[in-house]
Amino acid sequence: MGIHKTRCSVVLLLRDAYTGLKPAPSSVSLQVEGAHVTKPIVKTGDGLWVFTDLARDPAIITINSPIYSKQVLTINLAELNPLDPLVTVALLPGRSYPLPPDATVLTGRLQSAAGKSLEGIAVRAALCDERGAKARLTTDALPGSTEFETAPILGRISEGDRYEIRSRDGQVLEECEIAGFGTDRRKVKVSNPIQSAVPRGSLLLPIITAICDASGEFRIVFRPPLASSTLKVEVSVNSGQVKHESVHILQAGRNSIQDPIILT
Repeated sequence: MGIHKTRCSVVLLLRDAYTGLKPAPSSVSLQVEGAHVTKPIVKTGDGLWVFTDLARDPAIITINSPIYSKQVLTINLAELNPLDPLVTVALLPGRSYPLPPDATVLTGRLQSAAGKSLEGIAVRAALCDERGAKARLTTDALPGSTEFETAPILGRISEGDRYEIRSRDGQVLEECEIAGFGTDRRKVKVSNPIQSAVPRGSLLLPIITAICDASGEFRIVFRPPLASSTLKVEVSVNSGQVKHESVHILQAGRNSIQDPIILT
């Protein structure tokens, strides 16, 4: 008999976008498109799902859950580092997610010009108030950098988080996704190299995403703690050629955008 060598195709690192922690294994199920695929090896201690010997490239992996929004990932396997084919995924709380009573939430609805509810479209919210910053850079970050030193301000930074990097005068310099950490959590690694110089003292402000359900409703949940009872948040939708941007005042607790967001 010949020796069969198992090839690691992709490793998914799953993180709960609200808590920043690994999800309970029973809260998610993953399915790879294709007739003959190997079941993932679940490493619950690290929140890792390991897929081996995938035949199709790109691999299409669907994440289903009773509490998180459904996500369909298209992963180009050939573009991954063969020695470390890690992809980080933030799991987005859905309508049935068990939020605590004091959670800060922003809800709204997305409609077409004809009044039809729009399902499956991502809505993005970015805190644009420096009081919402999670961390501050303690050193300059040069173009091409994939890691930089930070000092925590408030709350937890986790793998899969997305942030706007803003200068001290409020200018948006970069967007980044957290890929991991150095020897301690002060040194953050980002999934893509920084494109421009980022000076020391710049702030990391959270970007939170939600996906519209069948009724067009989205629910954006903000990871606690928040530094202030009132913050400014910019809500944006980018669907094909259609874009929407608006700024809202976020207060502690439940918040709602009263009028539907119309995509025309």
